[in-house]
Amino acid sequence: MVQFLTDDLAGLRSWPRLALDLEGSSFHRYHDRVCLLQLSTPEANYLFDPLENELPAGLRALFESSERTLVMHGADYDVLSLRRDYGIVLGRIFDTMLAARFLGAPAVGLQALLAAELGVEIGKAEQRSDWGRRPLSTEQLEYAVRDTVHLLPLAERLEAKLVEVSRLAWLEEECELLRNKTPELRPFDPEGWRQIKGIKGLSDLGLRAARAAYLWRDEAARRQDRAPFRVLGNEVIALVAQRVTREGPEALGKLDRIRGIPKGAARASLLAALRDSPSKPVPPAPPKKSHRGGSERKTLDSEGKLRLLALKAARDLRAKELAFEPGFLAPNALLEGLAQESKPSLEAFSEVEGMTRWRLEAFGDHGLRALRDNLGAGR
Repeated sequence: MVQFLTDDLAGLRSWPRLALDLEGSSFHRYHDRVCLLQLSTPEANYLFDPLENELPAGLRALFESSERTLVMHGADYDVLSLRRDYGIVLGRIFDTMLAARFLGAPAVGLQALLAAELGVEIGKAEQRSDWGRRPLSTEQLEYAVRDTVHLLPLAERLEAKLVEVSRLAWLEEECELLRNKTPELRPFDPEGWRQIKGIKGLSDLGLRAARAAYLWRDEAARRQDRAPFRVLGNEVIALVAQRVTREGPEALGKLDRIRGIPKGAARASLLAALRDSPSKPVPPAPPKKSHRGGSERKTLDSEGKLRLLALKAARDLRAKELAFEPGFLAPNALLEGLAQESKPSLEAFSEVEGMTRWRLEAFGDHGLRALRDNLGAGR
């Protein structure tokens, strides 16, 4: 049974668990937004169209309530999208992808998990659909429902397995951290063109052309509300820059020979930007950042680098024992923080950015032992 939600939420309120998913527009639009909400109970499936309707206050309250659990799969995008568009902080969640990672599942995608755990096969034909277009097709609506209809029995099965191996508390902590995530503003990076594959080592004119095409693309994509790669692909920018390097400005008269160059007015506008590019020098590359987000880390000295090697070895061994991905058990950034501790202890470990209670429980003693046994740290 599938129905579109209105203000009547009686079919949802009585259930302690609801399956939730959403579809967004990031693959097609410059400005991402929530385009469709899907919810399932054990008895019915519901769709809500936020592009055609205001979000009901009752639905917001239902999402934010801590009295029920929202079962989701790979909830990061959904959590951040709902907070970005509506200011919603979900009350309590159970992420089936995280649950599968805590169980050491070899594949944690929804399609693979449903096949392995429930013997259910689902297709992903509409995964890259344009969910911002209206009307939605029958195929899109059927696909959207398939993403939630099996989540509740999947969560029940995974939860039972987590209880068996005493890891349910680990999942609950990670889900609590996830639901409190806040969207990070990612402004357009005018220096992003330097990362395009195929432009390294090109001539000055070629680099100017690459930069001009990249900046033109962002302006055009923003104006048209289209994903930048749909306006002009990175490979096309690289080809233009390569031809300018080989042939000079004369190459701009042969743009039609490059597959992926836009047509009509967009082509004329791009060509004007490229022809103007020789007059705009490429600024020096900005210095590379010494850290990846968070607070700046100190450079490890020789002893710190030895500690890091010991921690990585202990992490990889412990991850194998737990059937975890090593980076899930302890990301390299966390290990670098632990390696800063010249006199390591569990108390010191617990203060390092990124160290959760479950990671301390799962890895803390192992990391500490590796440092003390292999390096004599803390003596």
